[in-house]
Amino acid sequence: MTATVPERLRWAVDRLDVRAGHRVLEIGCGRGVALALLGEVPEVARVVAVDRSASALRAAGQRNADLVAAGRAVLREGELATVDLVGERFDRVLAVNVNLFWTGPATIELDRLAASLAPGGRLHLVYQPPDAARAADLAVRLTDRLTAAGWTVHDLTRLDGPPPLLGVVAHPA
Repeated sequence: MTATVPERLRWAVDRLDVRAGHRVLEIGCGRGVALALLGEVPEVARVVAVDRSASALRAAGQRNADLVAAGRAVLREGELATVDLVGERFDRVLAVNVNLFWTGPATIELDRLAASLAPGGRLHLVYQPPDAARAADLAVRLTDRLTAAGWTVHDLTRLDGPPPLLGVVAHPA
């Protein structure tokens, strides 16, 4: 890959703790940079990458054409609340800088994720806020929203940077 990979994406993928045969759902895959990193992890069996932007998905498909051709990556257009996940089970779910988890209750989306997680599966939320104070605020908001939706926060990690990073790992209660 010729483009520089943002630190938040490397950190997010490193934190996933992927094991052999794991299936990963990436929410908000954008242009497919994290998807490409996940494709480099030999333990990842398959990644379903979701984004609501058709142009971002086209770019992700071009960047990851080999993964898609090999069946190791599937791209789906839509919002998490409505995208087709029927029959899919995921060991890890990754969302980087996806605002819906802290701006509102995300009840429908979290219910869908709970139904799609395999036993022992985990949701990984990663954010790169502008500063440490905002990271602290996001940590509180995310913990409150996840707990209210019936999830348990398994791990919360803040790096004050630069760049500041926040990682939250949760599972359905």
